[in-house]
Amino acid sequence: MSDNRIAPEILELIRRTSTVGGCSNVFSLAPRGHRVGFYFQQRRATLLAKALRDRLGEDGLKSAKIAVIGAGVSGVTFFLSLIHFGAKNVFIYDASDGMLNTGASAEHRLVHPNYNRWPMLGSMDLFTALPLLNWCAGTARDVVEQLRTSVRNGYTEKTKDRFRRRHRCVSVTEQEPELINSVRVLFDVDGIQHGEDFQIVVISVGFGEEDCVRSGLEDYWTPERNPLDTGHHKREARVFGTGDGALIDILRCCAREPNDAWQIPLGLIGGLRDESAIVLQEDMASGPVDPRSLEFTAVEIEIQRHEESIRAASWHIVKKSDMVTAGRYIAQEEVFYRGLAGRLRKDEPWLCNFLEGRLKPAAEAALKPKLIGEITTPFEPTSAPINKLLAAYLLETDRILYECKPRTETDEELRAIKDATRLATVETIAICRYGANRNFPSTKKHRPANTVDVFLKVNSSATKSDETDLESQLIDLLSGLSGGEYVYFDAMPHPLELARNGHNQAQMIQGTRERFKPIIEGFARAELGATEVTLIPPRKQVPAKWSIKTEMRSDAIQQKLRLLGGIDGIFCGAPIVVTREILPEEENF
Repeated sequence: MSDNRIAPEILELIRRTSTVGGCSNVFSLAPRGHRVGFYFQQRRATLLAKALRDRLGEDGLKSAKIAVIGAGVSGVTFFLSLIHFGAKNVFIYDASDGMLNTGASAEHRLVHPNYNRWPMLGSMDLFTALPLLNWCAGTARDVVEQLRTSVRNGYTEKTKDRFRRRHRCVSVTEQEPELINSVRVLFDVDGIQHGEDFQIVVISVGFGEEDCVRSGLEDYWTPERNPLDTGHHKREARVFGTGDGALIDILRCCAREPNDAWQIPLGLIGGLRDESAIVLQEDMASGPVDPRSLEFTAVEIEIQRHEESIRAASWHIVKKSDMVTAGRYIAQEEVFYRGLAGRLRKDEPWLCNFLEGRLKPAAEAALKPKLIGEITTPFEPTSAPINKLLAAYLLETDRILYECKPRTETDEELRAIKDATRLATVETIAICRYGANRNFPSTKKHRPANTVDVFLKVNSSATKSDETDLESQLIDLLSGLSGGEYVYFDAMPHPLELARNGHNQAQMIQGTRERFKPIIEGFARAELGATEVTLIPPRKQVPAKWSIKTEMRSDAIQQKLRLLGGIDGIFCGAPIVVTREILPEEENF
């Protein structure tokens, strides 16, 4: 059975590489790694909280005055994690009026804990398995509402006096690190500036403003002011960029229903996975449930081997080094994914039926969507395999065009689009997905002119603690691919919870499952037509299990799970089973 021990070396690495260079008591939860998402950021926040708790000790954590700058997903997760550990003097600050604003209105975006890791780790689990703030995959708006509901139901009393709204952080200055409260934060509150001193400051302000905003275009989370065409192409569409965001939006341009385009990659993944990934076992009243065996299909194994072969190119691109070698790998990417898409079109009729039913017909040349990037093909090694496979299908079916242009030319195009938008004469769909500057807090000397991140000032006597290249690579990897799962029980129990259960692990496991039961209930009722969800406690040799009562037939459940990308069949360490009521038409079978 899994437990809550995390290797001290991992925690120390997380702490060291989250420390802002030149500081001792300022840490950053800025997005790291080349595949960033809600789940990855929450995991990193959880690990940093554990690392700081181990560094300070129980008594030190209780007395330390700590500021969390930014009330997004990672900031709130970190803040509540510290409270779970017993912190009494931790506060969270945000420039807005509320917590958890990112994606709150984005019905057009998928938020999934494992979507962009398929098929590398074998999991497409719809549920997160964290000590707190768990959620089930869905649109960004749905996931944010799940998180807000979790905060309202479980943490209102713990946050109401510790959340400082409308506090815009102007600067962070570490003075003498040996002092107790050595870090001064300057806030702007409704135009009035004031400073506070803290022992530890954790900056969690996200990526910062995306480049597209300067061109008058919407960022990734903001719905388009002029909705994309539905049914068939009516306007020319241009998408700038070749990362995951650009590949997702070129697919949206080609989807019959653009705001539901996130269903296409999930359905494709579900169709390419082993049959066992779309099955929920029937409940055997008194017997244990065998865990689902992990089986990869031939296509998944082929993608895994290819992705492993180009891993070196991912590092070259992330670190902006040896781009000649990276260019060779990029060319291999196109050959592989277009070849795979071509074979699947020929050998798997279901794929064509599924995709063709959800994509617009190919447009004439003048209206064909265009993807514009700086590299020779749109297949960056750092992009998610499913997005590259879908881009390959769009190219193979002549639905999109790709054009390689230097950034200077595309910047001119974006300026022209901005002018046309200002004059309300734009007739072209334009989407820019060049992303944002990585929002690490920076000193003025190295601060790019267009960044909007927190301005950091470091005292000249502070100890220099820059990370090495190896550490930087490791933290990038840990941010997105590993760092500990919290499946079986609460890995961060509150001291009162420990005392209440007499350090009984089994009782804590059961308590954690009860706490997160609303997540599986919401999923089962919405997707499987469940009338009841029961957590059956363990007895004798039979482990605990979740029983979902539904009238849906087995084949209908399989079809639903296929369109969701499959399911691991486990939630909070307990298997999920189906208890079906016998319908009259089934009595003779």
